[in-house]
This record gives sequence, C-alpha cells and structure tokens, in this order.
Amino acid sequence: MKKINNDNLNAIIMSYQDGAKSNIDNLHISDYIFENIKFEYTGLRNNIFENCVFKNIKFETVYFNKSTFKQCLFNNCEFESIDFGMHEVSFENTIFYETNYYKTDMLSSSFISTYFLKCNFIYFDISSNTLKNCRIINCNPEGLIFSPDTFIKSNFILD
Repeated sequence: MKKINNDNLNAIIMSYQDGAKSNIDNLHISDYIFENIKFEYTGLRNNIFENCVFKNIKFETVYFNKSTFKQCLFNNCEFESIDFGMHEVSFENTIFYETNYYKTDMLSSSFISTYFLKCNFIYFDISSNTLKNCRIINCNPEGLIFSPDTFIKSNFILD
C-alpha cells in the first residue's frame, strides 16, 4: 500500500470532477477533504482513509472492497446502487451526517464506534456485519435492514 501526498491526490480528484471513472486502489490517504465529487462505476479498493472528510459526495455503483475508514466524516453524501461493492469494509470512529443510502448492501463489513446522524435509509442492508458501540440518531430507519439480535449483542443503539 502506497501513501499518497495531497498534491498527487489533488490531480486524481480533479480528473474525477471532470468525469473520469478510473480506480483509486491500494493507497493510504490521510487528512484529505473530498468535496463535490461523483464517484461512479469505479473502484476505491484496498485503501486506508484516515482523518478524511467526504462532503457532498455521491458514490454510485462504487466498489470499496477491503477498504478502511478511520476517524472519517461523511457529510451530506449519497450511497446508491452499491450491491456487493461494500465487502469487507471497516469503519472505525467514523461519523455519517445527513447521508442517504439507496440500494446499498454491506457484506462482511464492520462498524466500530460509528455514528449515523440525520441519515436516510431507503435500502441499507447491514444484517451480516460486525457492529460494536455504534449509534443511529435522529435518522429515518424505515429502509434499514438488520438483525435485531445483532443490535442487542453489539451495543448498537437506535435512537
């Protein structure tokens, strides 16, 4: 895994803002603000995102396989049509704020000390994941698919 500096990452992100659909794989990205980007039909696989902010980002048909998000913030983002694209993804000490989930399946992923605030779950399947010390606060949980037993055993709180 290669650590990328912000100047090189800026060049890659500018190409996404111009409509590029190339993959971003096998990188360690830290202290970066992703803003106003649409990631579509692309891979963000085998990455570590640490202390990153994702603001006004749309993830549509994106593959996050085996990526880790540590101490990240997702603000006003959308996850759409991500079937089997969120396999073995880890979220640690991460906050999702005003984020929408449409047709998103999380498979064998983990949420550790992760918060969901004011989010909408239109179809968000987290039923086969590791959940520990997480909270869902002031969200619309109608489309949240989960196992109630998992919530009880994992300290996952639905407020």
